[in-house]
Amino acid sequence: MVCGFEPHVGLCAVRYICPCVGNSHIRFVFLSTVQGFSSERDFEEYVKQENNSKKVLVAIIFDHKFQNSDDPLPLKVKYYLRFSSFQRNKYVGFVRTEGWETGVLFPAFPSLGPRSVLSSHGGTPGYITEGFLAMQHAVDVAVMKYYNDKATQKLVQEVTVFVQRFPYPAYSHDYFFTFFGIFIPLVILFIFSMNHLTLIQAIVWEKENQLKEYLLMIGLSNWMLWAAYFFAFLSLYSVIILLMCLIFFAKIEPVPVIRYSDPSLVFVFLLCFAIATIFFSFMVSTFFNKAHFAVSVGGLIYFATYFPVVIVSVNFAQMTFTQKLASCLSSNIAMALGTKFLVKAEMEKTGIKWSNIFSPPKMENFGFAHILGMFLFDAFLYGLVAWYVETVFPGEYGVPKPWNFFLLRTYWFGETSHRKKERRQFYETNESKYFEAEPTNLVKGVEIKHLCKEFRVQNTTKIAVKDLSLNLYMGQITVLLGHNGAGKSTTLSILSGLYPATSGEAYINGYDISNQMVQVRRSLGLCPQQNLLFNCLTVSEHLYFYCLVKGIPRKTHLVEIDHMLSAFHLLDKRNAFSYSLSGGMKRRLSVIIALIGSPQVVILDEPTSGMDPFSRRATWDVLQQYKEDRTILLTTHYMDEADILGDRIAIMVKGSLRCCGSSVFLKKIYGLFPFDHSLDIDMLIFFKHTLHGY
Repeated sequence: MVCGFEPHVGLCAVRYICPCVGNSHIRFVFLSTVQGFSSERDFEEYVKQENNSKKVLVAIIFDHKFQNSDDPLPLKVKYYLRFSSFQRNKYVGFVRTEGWETGVLFPAFPSLGPRSVLSSHGGTPGYITEGFLAMQHAVDVAVMKYYNDKATQKLVQEVTVFVQRFPYPAYSHDYFFTFFGIFIPLVILFIFSMNHLTLIQAIVWEKENQLKEYLLMIGLSNWMLWAAYFFAFLSLYSVIILLMCLIFFAKIEPVPVIRYSDPSLVFVFLLCFAIATIFFSFMVSTFFNKAHFAVSVGGLIYFATYFPVVIVSVNFAQMTFTQKLASCLSSNIAMALGTKFLVKAEMEKTGIKWSNIFSPPKMENFGFAHILGMFLFDAFLYGLVAWYVETVFPGEYGVPKPWNFFLLRTYWFGETSHRKKERRQFYETNESKYFEAEPTNLVKGVEIKHLCKEFRVQNTTKIAVKDLSLNLYMGQITVLLGHNGAGKSTTLSILSGLYPATSGEAYINGYDISNQMVQVRRSLGLCPQQNLLFNCLTVSEHLYFYCLVKGIPRKTHLVEIDHMLSAFHLLDKRNAFSYSLSGGMKRRLSVIIALIGSPQVVILDEPTSGMDPFSRRATWDVLQQYKEDRTILLTTHYMDEADILGDRIAIMVKGSLRCCGSSVFLKKIYGLFPFDHSLDIDMLIFFKHTLHGY
């Protein structure tokens, strides 16, 4: 059955041609009916009804606007042949493609030679077996008869039409590129996956062990930390890529693997992919807090973003430009497509060069330059996601910001001085006989008011710090005294930004710890309870590194390092690795790191823990010397240490501040004469409860 489309049913020209086509001598096609439609849409509606598509062999659509029903055909006749998308005659072959794929110039997976070389009919999609060429010939003959019937009849009788396959130029039977295009993306993926997993493990391990947050606490900028990761792994990737390029372009065999492409462009292609992979690792790492779990899931995510390349490759020719760009949002898919372009260019013996990267293949709107651009865009997008997730969900340690932090003026420009002053108008002060009057002639270095911290432990709420209000003054050492679990370390962790406060406020040098922690850490020196040291660095290398972090002029590095090592009696250990030091020496090194660079505020969490008496005394002497023009807060279990160092001593019990004042004031209140150095905090609490019924 032939369906002819006629803009006006009464057109004489179309009514003449359609019966001629139906009466043409097409031996293997039996035409019973020629039916006309007033529009192409009417024909489509007819086909959709009652499965009429099986009854229709072909639709002949004339692309011409006739003004009147007796208008003749134009000299240049334009028409379309619409066949069914399903093949009626089976074609036996390794791959069978449904549809005509008229929008594709080349197959998705081009062969090394002519297509369907063993088929005399040309193979899929069946221009001979489906009757397309015969129908085209019949329509052409009918149009010719319309203009000159006798001459056309004579021509048709005298001329016999034969069909022969178009000759194919000489080609190379290099089957290597067939496997190269399929497997080399997987090889690249596996090689790069090693560094991908190593980078994720390194980032999450430092986060899990508080080392990352410690570096931020002592003044290292967050962008510097990420930059260190980036350049370290980019250097490693560069070496790997260089070795890969040597393998690709070296003449190990009579000819290299890649013969026609520019080596520098291939290097840049792999380097751009490496940059995108590094930022992809950054993005994945921000979602995890445990290193082993991050490595396992990160590997699955990495390979999962590659598998859709099979679907993309098969449908690549039918995809729009936007869809192709969207598929390249996965850098792994972009790498596979770039490799496909490279293989195709090598098979065509043109290669990928700087001169043709902006010239996409024929009938294509997507080229190699778009792949390179998408690598860089992917890196930017992955970095943006990593920045946002890390800021809003920093994990177990760190202070999160609101989801819309990037819309807040204070995030970009800081808080105005008027706003700072307004927010720092605290309410009441501790007024009790157990709290000594605060000095009026000293500057407040740290202000804490109504600070609270709660933890969720097995569906229960544990209060670690309860309504803590305390002022610390410049030029003084304030000692937090309390037994284990009293809330001392938690308070210090909140002030240093390791944990966010549940409620309350605190200011360090006028900066709010809830939203100005970056400014706080610029003037902060910290000695945490654990020795967070690098095993691969020596003592002097530790101090040199932290001198750089804290911005100490290079000219004074050696002088500063020698002075601190001499004060803490570590000169003979300056070239020893940190892992070889004793516990007391590691503690002294941690105290030096907190003091180096002359920070305005120093926080020391049990700084003399594990030290011998001689080292403790040396540490006390240094702290007494360094307290001038600085605000120092330390915690301790030792009563003698609190008595000697503390200008003001604050005692915490079960998260609450119970008393605060000088050593003389506390002795007077509790009726205790000079502290016995063997007296511990539990004994002090016993006296407090016994004598005062507190």
